[in-house]
Amino acid sequence: MIVDILQLPPEVIEGIGHRLEPPENRKLRLVCQQIRQAIEPQAFETLYLTKRDLPWLLKRLEAYGSQTTRVGLFVKTLVIHIPTTGQETGMGRLKELFQRAIFSLRNVKALSWISGDLDPPWIVNILLAHIHSIVMEHFQVYINYGHTNFGAFKNIQNLRSFSFRSWPFTDAKDMSYASQIILNSPRLSNLKISTSCYTATSTAPRLHDFLPPRGCDPLPLETLALECLRILLDDITLPHFRSLKYLRIRNNLVNPEFGSTYTQIWDTLRQESIHLTTIDCNLGIVEEGLMAYLMSYQGTKSLEFDSEHQWYDSKKADVVAHRFFLEVVPKICQSLERLIVNTHISNGWCFSEETSEAFKSCKRLRELQVSIDVVGNETTESFEKVASGLKFLEKRTSREAIPWVDPWSKKR
Repeated sequence: MIVDILQLPPEVIEGIGHRLEPPENRKLRLVCQQIRQAIEPQAFETLYLTKRDLPWLLKRLEAYGSQTTRVGLFVKTLVIHIPTTGQETGMGRLKELFQRAIFSLRNVKALSWISGDLDPPWIVNILLAHIHSIVMEHFQVYINYGHTNFGAFKNIQNLRSFSFRSWPFTDAKDMSYASQIILNSPRLSNLKISTSCYTATSTAPRLHDFLPPRGCDPLPLETLALECLRILLDDITLPHFRSLKYLRIRNNLVNPEFGSTYTQIWDTLRQESIHLTTIDCNLGIVEEGLMAYLMSYQGTKSLEFDSEHQWYDSKKADVVAHRFFLEVVPKICQSLERLIVNTHISNGWCFSEETSEAFKSCKRLRELQVSIDVVGNETTESFEKVASGLKFLEKRTSREAIPWVDPWSKKR
């Protein structure tokens, strides 16, 4: 009924009101007001000023400006990606509308900014002026091809969540600015760092370059995502891991200088009794160290292993996968709620009759995403036999996502 009412044009509802008696008309207006009050905070919770083209963005800003000033009170998240076409036509109008829209916002808690080297300087000036007028808790920045004015943001303070990403290179100055923002945020609980360095040289970015140095209070981190970094867990970095619950590692840069191997990372976490509830990493680096770590404690809730189309030793994967399903899953079955294992290669990580036995003891499992080898099970009878292994999920409120493995097209 409510959905039907919302689909009616405003003039139709107004016309209905004119046909009603005054008491019924007041009731209709009251209902419409209550619906609006319930919907507006959700409909305008996030404002997207994102890249498509300049005319489209101008049209969007003009449409936003036509809304009641009350709308600005509902926006909690601001997402910005300004088109950098290099053209001057329309930029004056864009600046005017952009500034008007930004300063209409009073309750923004999160800013997501995709910057570029061609961004006009006035964007930074407007954003900085706005940031100083609000209490921002979440900041996500993607520095695309460098930005000469990122240093202007280094004095941002008291964030709860900070995400820093750069492409195609990570400038030392940008890293120092990001490090200063982290240092200014002693209550930071969510941190994501992604550089674009894929070579494990002695000059590659380090985790030490970002975390507060020795002598500072440890950050109360609960979520940490690291990509393309040299990761060394020592007396400087380990204190920041003590309260960690979620860890995501992609493309760990292994180097003798400030660059631990994956095994060293998992061994250190196990020895220091740092018990994660969620782990997200490349499938190719699931090995003895990680499995020993998982079997050393209770409480693992979510595991995500994704091959990301990276090739790895299939024979070795068979051995590791066999041990994971045979030994690790039974150890964590009492707490496991979510498991994602995506592989683009036909190997032991693919779902089969044998692996289905490992999941039957996982009473809390609510989300399972696995890969099925459609080439190895090309007949209907064979495929149905494998798929029947998922029947144990039928009585649960689970959702199944089953990517398929085809080594010829490399698709999942």
